[in-house]
Amino acid sequence: LGLGTALPTVDRGEMVVYGRNVRTRLAMSRAVTSKEICEALTPVVDAIARMTVSALEGAPPEIAADVYALGLVLSGGSALLPGFAEALSRKTGLRVIPARDPLDCVAFGLGRILEQPRLWGEPLEYRYR
Repeated sequence: LGLGTALPTVDRGEMVVYGRNVRTRLAMSRAVTSKEICEALTPVVDAIARMTVSALEGAPPEIAADVYALGLVLSGGSALLPGFAEALSRKTGLRVIPARDPLDCVAFGLGRILEQPRLWGEPLEYRYR
């Protein structure tokens, strides 16, 4: 598995990576540690945390209250990053858990909506008249 982690306390070892040196343009290899990957990911995790808090500040009170009470569920590939849910929870103060099947949960949810017409809501052409 990969070295990626969102928490500096999680040590996933090191791995030799191969690529091109941007200065010399020569091929090279280098050992990279999980701590280095975590350092590179920290600004991204921080930005996601800031955007999450900002979105909640602009959300209707009833939605923000539900999120603060129930927490967030992560979906997509980033939910598989070790420590991401915990790091996001620490930075936002919210309960954060990864979805059971983060790569497929959006497709499953859409499938459930298609199977239950009562969840469709009113057609778009009527919403904006």
